[in-house]
Amino acid sequence: MSDLIDRSALPTIRLEIHERIDDKTRLILEALSQGVKHVIDSAPRVDAVPVVRCERCRAWGKSPFGNVEGAGWCILVSEHTRPDFYCAYGVKLERKEVNADERDSSE
Repeated sequence: MSDLIDRSALPTIRLEIHERIDDKTRLILEALSQGVKHVIDSAPRVDAVPVVRCERCRAWGKSPFGNVEGAGWCILVSEHTRPDFYCAYGVKLERKEVNADERDSSE
């Protein structure tokens, strides 16, 4: 399995490191980071998109057909799915919706 990275986060990481060091070390790290940047930029890219797992999807919840152990009901595909399943139709819950769902399940 390929590891995916957020290439856009790398310049931010470099800036945070550079703010805490002296000039000589900064020059050495800058040269090194240019080499690392070249390696990362030339690495093959994967065709990937973010997914929404069922347990964090707006369309997933309690089954209208009774409890099915380890599964919930998806209104988009009209079937039971496991919490770690995902599909192309998933819509991520907003933070406030997640907190409300946690309160509902604890009652």
